[in-house]
Amino acid sequence: MDKEKTTTDLLSDIRKSSGISDFLEDNAAMLHYPTVAQYLNERIAKSSFSVGTLAGQMGYSRDYLYKLLANEKKAPSRSFLLCMALTIKMSYEETVLLLKYAQAAPLYARNQADSIIIYALQHGMSLAETNEQLDLHRLPMLGNKRAN
Repeated sequence: MDKEKTTTDLLSDIRKSSGISDFLEDNAAMLHYPTVAQYLNERIAKSSFSVGTLAGQMGYSRDYLYKLLANEKKAPSRSFLLCMALTIKMSYEETVLLLKYAQAAPLYARNQADSIIIYALQHGMSLAETNEQLDLHRLPMLGNKRAN
């Protein structure tokens, strides 16, 4: 099997390629991400949460979470993904990957709400603590609860 290529390597190969079909064929093994369900299952397995407990702490139904983890639901909202990341104490780097795999907007430090979320991830804050900070700054909270 070929050595894993970096994104920079793939961009270089695209630039040098005589045709996109050749590039896609030559690099098929490199053009993949885990599904959101695969990545979340892996992260949840490393946490101390059961799916039922996790769903309750996030404010979502167990049924929804089970179906999502079985890959029976479409990609969840960015808010849901951030709730999950904060609840199971994912690192900032793991959260960046989660958003990437879900094709969700990345966290952006120039956005006030995202700055709070980045801070929360980097300082091990809970979902409730993060929502308190968002509410304090009159920003929409994560999950099923919204600021008034």
